[in-house]
Amino acid sequence: MTKNAIFSLVLGDPNKYRTCLTSVLKYSKKYNAPFFIASEIHINFINHYFEKFQCLDLLNEYDRVLCLDADILITPNAKNIFEEYSDMDYLYAFHENDDNETMNRDKWIEAYNPDFEWPTYNNRKMYFNSGCVLYSKKHKDILDKIKEIKYTHKCFSIDGGEQSALNYAIAKNKIPFKTIDYSFNRMNLGQNDPENKRYNANFIHYAGICMYGNGNKQQTIEEDYNKLYNQ
Repeated sequence: MTKNAIFSLVLGDPNKYRTCLTSVLKYSKKYNAPFFIASEIHINFINHYFEKFQCLDLLNEYDRVLCLDADILITPNAKNIFEEYSDMDYLYAFHENDDNETMNRDKWIEAYNPDFEWPTYNNRKMYFNSGCVLYSKKHKDILDKIKEIKYTHKCFSIDGGEQSALNYAIAKNKIPFKTIDYSFNRMNLGQNDPENKRYNANFIHYAGICMYGNGNKQQTIEEDYNKLYNQ
């Protein structure tokens, strides 16, 4: 039987995303995947966002680990992501590169000037969001591959550049990748959500500037949680 785990990085105020973490804990108990939270610096590489890769240590004991940003709220009826994406030969995440201006990642990739042929996915250059990533045992050495990158472009080192670093490492090393459905990483993608369609998702991700609810991220998360769990 496959052993699964869930991981989130929470540095600073532990109460900031308490509601999201509570939803993840409920999910972890429902699908028998222990939930681990890291709250200390151990990797010490470029910036604190790279601490998310502490999740890879869990692969010494578990077959798979789901790494979630702390601003992801899991809805009550969310499907079991480990069953939905069960092939352990692949790294799974949401392929966010789209042809609208907000989500066009081709220009980011071109700015890195990679010395290899960047893979494509769904007719776009492969670029996924790192807020929800499903790793398997064969991905244990990804941090080593990330540290091998020559960090000459500022996008690798500022504003959470671990996402670009992870994408670069996966692309350069030709690590098999498949996208998860948008419902497992339901971000705003530059659009508001006046009809609350996010409530139909499995995982709601309040990434970046909040464009949900009244625009106050923490308040919107609290209101969404109460709406979803206390109907």
